[in-house]
Amino acid sequence: MIVQGTVKGLKKGTLYLKRLQDSTFSNVDSMVVDGDPNFTFYSDLAEPEVFYLHLDKNDGNDVNDYLLFFGEKGTVNVTTSVDKFDTEANISGSENHKRLEEYLTISRQFNNERLELIKEQLEFAQQNDTAGLRTNQEAYNRWLKRRYRYAAQFVNLNKEHEVAAYVMLTEMPQANPKLLDSLYSLFPENIQNSTYGTQLAAFLKELP
Repeated sequence: MIVQGTVKGLKKGTLYLKRLQDSTFSNVDSMVVDGDPNFTFYSDLAEPEVFYLHLDKNDGNDVNDYLLFFGEKGTVNVTTSVDKFDTEANISGSENHKRLEEYLTISRQFNNERLELIKEQLEFAQQNDTAGLRTNQEAYNRWLKRRYRYAAQFVNLNKEHEVAAYVMLTEMPQANPKLLDSLYSLFPENIQNSTYGTQLAAFLKELP
């Protein structure tokens, strides 16, 4: 895999290509930036998997300095900026990432709705409004069902891509075990045997 692109506005710093292994980041490649914001990284890759670009601006602050993307064999192009490194990146060359972005666009809407429900819950709690808290809980339960329904639909539509197993692992761990088993059974053999498919199978075995 080749990862190439530019970080607009970056004059000095260190850019890393990382992967997550056993809950720990490991460096795959890196380069020191001194005036030229363009970069090129290389990595051996057996199958599509999630990578991270980490921008160390030498300011002692890691907030918004990690950019997640789904890597694939071939060339992945990344264009982003120093100020909005992880929020407004343009990534192309990875079919799995394209599908992940489609999922995350809707997922962010669900997250915004959840924040509103939490805000409402705090207000009801401060007012000791038990009826309001009950209504809020019912609204949350409906929200959770809609969120899992959307995730399940995404997995079903993308079952022939590694991103489906990744979404199940990261977005649906608390869903009904029967639903998870049913979705996993839809995966073709190559997805079940992929990194995320294998992790998912191990996770499902541990469920009660």
